[in-house]
Amino acid sequence: MKNLVLLPLFVACCAVPARADLSYTQTTSSPFGAMMGNSSGIVSKVYSKGTFNRTEAQMFGRKMITIARGAKSVIQIDPATKTYTVGSASSAALAKTRMPSGAKMPSMSMTVSTKKLGVQNLRGIKAPHYLVNMDMKMSTPRGPQNMKMGMEVWGSNVSYPISAKTRGDALQSLPANIKGMFGGALNIKGDLKGMGAAFGTVPLRMKILMNGQPISTTETTNISTKALPASLFAVPAGYRAVSNQQYAKTLQASMRQSMATMMKNRPKR
Repeated sequence: MKNLVLLPLFVACCAVPARADLSYTQTTSSPFGAMMGNSSGIVSKVYSKGTFNRTEAQMFGRKMITIARGAKSVIQIDPATKTYTVGSASSAALAKTRMPSGAKMPSMSMTVSTKKLGVQNLRGIKAPHYLVNMDMKMSTPRGPQNMKMGMEVWGSNVSYPISAKTRGDALQSLPANIKGMFGGALNIKGDLKGMGAAFGTVPLRMKILMNGQPISTTETTNISTKALPASLFAVPAGYRAVSNQQYAKTLQASMRQSMATMMKNRPKR
């Protein structure tokens, strides 16, 4: 259950591959949205300039900002407390700061199969439609666990600059918000070329299924390649640096409060 709650969070919140200048809005609807204080869905705004990326999202009753500076570092900003923390750019390290204290990221392996379902007209764009199936095996403190995950992806006409053709590695062409869901201990094999093609453009729509059950739908709008100011990728003046541990502690307290409020306000049977 805990992993399912965190999954839409990673989808909406992690950084994406770099482009000269790129911005868009994503709205992720999920049964777990209420736990994050967003009954109408998690709305995130994504900005990319060169190798820098910025994601803004309203979750757990507070605005969260993540700035990824290429492969060097990730800055997490909390406007509510005017604090920020600087950490590793690895998805595993970033995910660790968002998990409850003492929790460990499970090691996972995944076999991928991809099928192109055709082309669908979506909001006036001829969107390539893919189905990506993932068979995951996890090693957890409770023992081995198997899980089947599926993603339906509708592409767009705006491609990411990092591709399998230029990097020679289909996995590296995947958006970091997809790789970030699984952590750094994930071993992926199978149809990586097809997976890279499915996520080769900014997705207009993405549906995630876990063991055959839908858990989230993400819609992407306001896609733009207009120039962005460099100030978007800097820490605002007057903000105070805190440790990764202190930042995680504040976020976890907000998560607990949000979930407690949800349980208190849920309809009585």
